[in-house]
Amino acid sequence: MLRFNDANRYRWRTFGFNLLIILGFTCCTFGAVFFRGKTLIANSDAMNQHVQVFGQFHDYLITFMQHPHSFGTWDWALSNGTDWFNAFSYYILGDPLAYLMLFFNQQNTILGYEMIILLRYILAGLAVGYCAIKFGISRQWSGIVIITYLASLFGIYGVTNQSLFLNAFIYLPLLIVAVERFFARRKYLGLVLLVGLAVASNFYWGLILAEMLACYALVSYLYNYRQVKWWRDWLPLVLYVILGIALASIVLIPTVLYLTSSPRSGSGMAQLLSLYPIEYYLKLLTLPFGVQGVIEPSSFWLQGTAAAVNTIGFFWIIFNRRENKLAFTFLLIIIGLLLVPAAAVLLTVGNTPTNRWMFCYYLLTALVGVHLLMQRNHISLSKKRIMCLVIMVTWVGYFILTGINQVNSWQFNSYSLTLAMMLLYLWFSPQNRWINAGQMRWLIILGTTLTVLGQFSTRLGQRDDFNLLTAEQVSKLMYTPTAFNAKYDHALTARTEYANGLKTPEQAMFINSFLTPAHATGLYLSTVSPAMIDVSQQLAIASGRTVNPLRNLDNRFLLTEYFGANQLIGSRFTKLANLPALQPQASDKQQVNFYHNPLAFPIIWTAVGTYSQAQYLAANPVEKTSLLGSGAVAIPDTKVKQPKLTNLHAATPVSVRLSKHIDKKQTLVGAPHNQITLRDHKVTYFNNNPGESLVLNISPTLPGGEVQVYLSDIKFQASTARQLKQHGVQLTESMRQRLTLNRLDGFELNVLGGNREVNFSQESSAAGAFYQLRRDGVLNFGIMQKSPRSFTFNFDQPGQYTFNVHVYSQAVNPTVIKGLQTVKKHGLRASKLNYQGLSGQYTAAKTTWLGSNIPYSTGWHAQVNGQPVEVSRVNGGFVGVHVPAGKAQKLELTYQTPGLKVGLVLSLIAWLTLLGLLIMNRQRQH
Repeated sequence: MLRFNDANRYRWRTFGFNLLIILGFTCCTFGAVFFRGKTLIANSDAMNQHVQVFGQFHDYLITFMQHPHSFGTWDWALSNGTDWFNAFSYYILGDPLAYLMLFFNQQNTILGYEMIILLRYILAGLAVGYCAIKFGISRQWSGIVIITYLASLFGIYGVTNQSLFLNAFIYLPLLIVAVERFFARRKYLGLVLLVGLAVASNFYWGLILAEMLACYALVSYLYNYRQVKWWRDWLPLVLYVILGIALASIVLIPTVLYLTSSPRSGSGMAQLLSLYPIEYYLKLLTLPFGVQGVIEPSSFWLQGTAAAVNTIGFFWIIFNRRENKLAFTFLLIIIGLLLVPAAAVLLTVGNTPTNRWMFCYYLLTALVGVHLLMQRNHISLSKKRIMCLVIMVTWVGYFILTGINQVNSWQFNSYSLTLAMMLLYLWFSPQNRWINAGQMRWLIILGTTLTVLGQFSTRLGQRDDFNLLTAEQVSKLMYTPTAFNAKYDHALTARTEYANGLKTPEQAMFINSFLTPAHATGLYLSTVSPAMIDVSQQLAIASGRTVNPLRNLDNRFLLTEYFGANQLIGSRFTKLANLPALQPQASDKQQVNFYHNPLAFPIIWTAVGTYSQAQYLAANPVEKTSLLGSGAVAIPDTKVKQPKLTNLHAATPVSVRLSKHIDKKQTLVGAPHNQITLRDHKVTYFNNNPGESLVLNISPTLPGGEVQVYLSDIKFQASTARQLKQHGVQLTESMRQRLTLNRLDGFELNVLGGNREVNFSQESSAAGAFYQLRRDGVLNFGIMQKSPRSFTFNFDQPGQYTFNVHVYSQAVNPTVIKGLQTVKKHGLRASKLNYQGLSGQYTAAKTTWLGSNIPYSTGWHAQVNGQPVEVSRVNGGFVGVHVPAGKAQKLELTYQTPGLKVGLVLSLIAWLTLLGLLIMNRQRQH
């Protein structure tokens, strides 16, 4: 029976053996990547987030060492300004290894990044090797546990795309040992330090590890350490865990305050009563063999390299459930948590359901599987053979399901061959020496290595654009994400806005990255300011789950002005030339047109008027956009009426009709009375034909300007197979798959207006982390000289749709331009920006308000001529300051990360407490 025993010593000889195994495996697998001229950096999250964070972190460290007293936590180059401390706490701020970036400058960022993630990978192997020894695995067999653990796709994906996942990979086995040591011998130092490191390294993973560890501790205690006076064991354990968490307060407290103010909190609660699609459960059946391929919702975390050791371990847990109750119970908990989205939602404290914690399954099955192979001489031959027969039968089912799992032939064959060798090793009696234990171990290592190499030969998951980049590609994308700096470096500034869908030679489709001088207005979802998430929802940004209004403005002209995008870069499909007052700076006819924008709002300006914030919030998203561009400020507690929107014109929907596509031509057809209706602005439409479009006619013709269609109160009820048959609908392959897999609550809507098509989508609740319930959206069709008289709606899924529709034209005329120039003229003068905030001068004839495009946070504090003044939340989510009259008044706006000082004090108290406990224990021992 597999059981923890702290008397099992982890010796230097074992450490050297394990390190040699890890280095050999790493060189044979990742070395092949380097041999092909690639880096370990994928063109997905690794490129768009992690490597850039590492590069910027070096600059922060150097700046702090040079100017420790003047260094702060606000960075104007992130998005439209954000708290870099909170942004970086998600990635590396609490990770001790990240500080090695101090020795790698910008030119060596790639080298430093790869060295650190490989060091994390090696430490994960050493950690699981240490855990294996403590659970009775011999030194010779501990290498197999290490290889199996590291070869899981979670580990491979961690190295290539999500480096922060590797920290959890390190801490899980060590935390399990720490809990067992506490129950067995009351050793608490390792537990306290590990809890602190896990929480500080990443709050999200710290939370997930805490939940998994709590489940394990409870099960282990009930089976191995139960006492009548159980509180004598659990009370100190809880207190030590709290002490460990307190050690990380300097990072944790600001992060918690940051998250609790974010509208993203609780975003997954809508999925508590839903189920996963049928495809998910089909793939869950292959869990014993390791699942390959991305399936919704985020079951990526179920995947492994399909290492055969995990298969042996899974079935041995089932067959040996009476002797190893702990492993069996924990396995049941893991499987139970996988069955419904509600479990994953609750584990992530209301966030969208992701099964990232699933890597603990591989640790469990690896330990048990290796223990069986190591102890085969002590297990009855009949029991082993029955288990082997069951595995062979279920393997046939796995083979049948490999089409759904998308397992490439190389990986499947190498895995199956390794599994067959282990089954033969168990099948024959120990007296039959056709293969010995040493040979078996080398065959497992060889088979697992070949499996990983096969994995690198194909794409990771279903994303065709996922690949590992060369160092040259990383350098271009890292500091010049669209390769514009080489051409336009002199013209680019910290706030540059791109048209969506921009194509470049380096990337087929531009991926919004951040921390780059060329695209500083784009910030990744995980680190975006809570105020910007709120503003984005207010403005109904219609671009997927992205919640930063600057990341996908879709060229809403006045909004772009408001956020101060000094340059506009539009693709050849976007008519930016229609924008008045823009000054063309350069162009590439095949790619983009590059414009300078002299009308951008300054960071802070004197308000041209004020009105009630309640009135702003009551306006619809298009009206909010216009209000933001007016230069007036929506402030709390005022009865002043909002300014008239003289530049915003609305049209009325007058009729709807259906259009069918026949031979690539549109032919108007009559619609059944109950199939489509229009009452006022509300459209009800039953779509039962994939080739059918809804055409909405409007009146009167709107004047030229930026045309926007606002859809609100969108509802969708999917058709069942029975309903479709009743209407005589010929089911397409995609429709059959959707009905079979029960993906019935998501849809995509394409709207054609003029010569531009705009998309709106509602992801299915089965989409996991990509899910966001969306009931409205503003579709922007750009600036037109003459607005279209009709809009064509295409729906990708059959069913009943209801929505309200409003069509607007936002005038861009001399009056609007004059207003923008007025705001520009009254911006803060002689302004200076640094990591602590900004300073500048304003002039006002009377007491007035200063508006800004700075995201609001309670961390902002203001002074005028050295006297404190209140900072308020204005315009839905931005910094506003009520200032006295005067000429050349000096304004100082300073930022302090909320909770940082409190967190620092709590961390110091916790460290002193831990030191005091150690001194007391030492005195007791003497």
